[in-house]
Amino acid sequence: VAHGTSISSDSPAAESPLKEHPQLKITCVRAIPVS
Repeated sequence: VAHGTSISSDSPAAESPLKEHPQLKITCVRAIPVS
């Protein structure tokens, strides 16, 4: 959860990586149900 704390400080920074790596978000969500 270390990343969450760092991102918390930068609200726009959290959105930047999410938009830059949309595949990552999809993989995470997919991994949850697949698991």
